[in-house]
Amino acid sequence: MISRNIILFLVTGAGLESVQARIISKLPPSLRKNVILAHCSGAEVCGYDPKGEIKDPYLSTYNSLMNNVQKQQWRKIVDQLINEFQLETTPTMPVTNFKQVAGDDPFMVMKADRGPQITLEFVNSYNLTSSQLAQVEKKLDLNLVQSSGMYDLRVPFYNRAEELLTTANLPVHPHLDGVFALDLILENVSKTSAISSILTNQALLAEYRLPLDIISQPNQLEIWGDKFTINGGSDRKMCLAVDPRTRAIDFRREPLDQIGEDYNIQIWTGRNSLHKGLEEYLLSSI
Repeated sequence: MISRNIILFLVTGAGLESVQARIISKLPPSLRKNVILAHCSGAEVCGYDPKGEIKDPYLSTYNSLMNNVQKQQWRKIVDQLINEFQLETTPTMPVTNFKQVAGDDPFMVMKADRGPQITLEFVNSYNLTSSQLAQVEKKLDLNLVQSSGMYDLRVPFYNRAEELLTTANLPVHPHLDGVFALDLILENVSKTSAISSILTNQALLAEYRLPLDIISQPNQLEIWGDKFTINGGSDRKMCLAVDPRTRAIDFRREPLDQIGEDYNIQIWTGRNSLHKGLEEYLLSSI
């Protein structure tokens, strides 16, 4: 696809190092110039030179919003939260590997400091069993209430994080993401703003040989993702940045009544879903 000079705009909550290792490094260096990368939910947007080397960011909300003192204070607050909730952290890893390390311990979480974004993954404690709930409430002296039908340790963690970050006057807010993640994200950073910042930059559009009015041309764009629900669909935010007629393909089999009709979101009907569904779609269009 990118060898045909179609531009791939990767907008992801993952960090730069992860995307570089898992995706960019697999591409021939000569083709990376056709990739734009917005990592950490769009906190930074980067491109690649003709040799395949990453260029200075086109946009860095991280550096424009926070000085070094604030960045350090943010991390001190995260450490305080981890101590208050008596959590034990591990690096990120596949869930099966994490389960081998942590078992069902609700106080074990995965932590990733991606610079502009810090993520904690509550694999064992986003949907507490009755025995886990009793363990958590006793140890932390908490009285958890149900959220969306579940006892979710992320909810009191979210509330306390918001309190500490607001008191410190830091431009960072917690967000519940995916199935079990809690992201600490910079203020006003979103997939919507990342896409808008690029697709309204005429100098960059010219550099990538794209129509200067592409943001209003639904036939020139296509969105791929797997979280488009009205409530909490992080990929739906990409639709907000472009003409609502732009086709978006949802590679997760999400209920149609949770998608709505505001945008041209279509559920992939192939044999596979998620990344295998995307692969199936790409192979079908060669």
